[in-house]
Amino acid sequence: MESASLTLVLAIFLMVLKLCSSQSAAKEIAPTQPNPPVTEHYLAPTDDVLSRDVAPDFTYAVWDGNGKICILAKLSTSFKITYPSIGGEEHISVNVPEDAKVKGRCGNFDREPLLELSWSGFRLFMVFTIANPKENQDTWELLSMELQYDTTNPLFDGATNGELKKSYPKLRRYCLWTSPP
Repeated sequence: MESASLTLVLAIFLMVLKLCSSQSAAKEIAPTQPNPPVTEHYLAPTDDVLSRDVAPDFTYAVWDGNGKICILAKLSTSFKITYPSIGGEEHISVNVPEDAKVKGRCGNFDREPLLELSWSGFRLFMVFTIANPKENQDTWELLSMELQYDTTNPLFDGATNGELKKSYPKLRRYCLWTSPP
């Protein structure tokens, strides 16, 4: 079976992640509100919060239930995708646009923080974790990343196997950063 290969070129200029306050995290896991299973349908669009902190320009943000920013990312990301086509192997480069739609969830004791960016036929999921929880809870790293795309998209000119693809780029351990005070 043919499969598209993906090479990820990820340049993170600034990515900041901070945990919600323990008070808001406690509200998220209150016994009166059971934790639903994690699915893409559970992720709320960031537009749902009426009164919230203002995110800086050209960033992607996720807010908690109190309107506080729990994930703030500023990044430049480019994916090089190789796919089979009628004329042989083809390559395209795809950049995450500044106007990508943002969904996500703040982390708590049971779930890792998640940022989802979507744009014209593409979805990028990034899951974060505390890098060294026993030493410093303010140092974060990218735990996993998934890129979904559909090769029936016109960008994949002449693709021979039009279907939804999922790629899991290899991550380097230098994707670390510290939350601001």
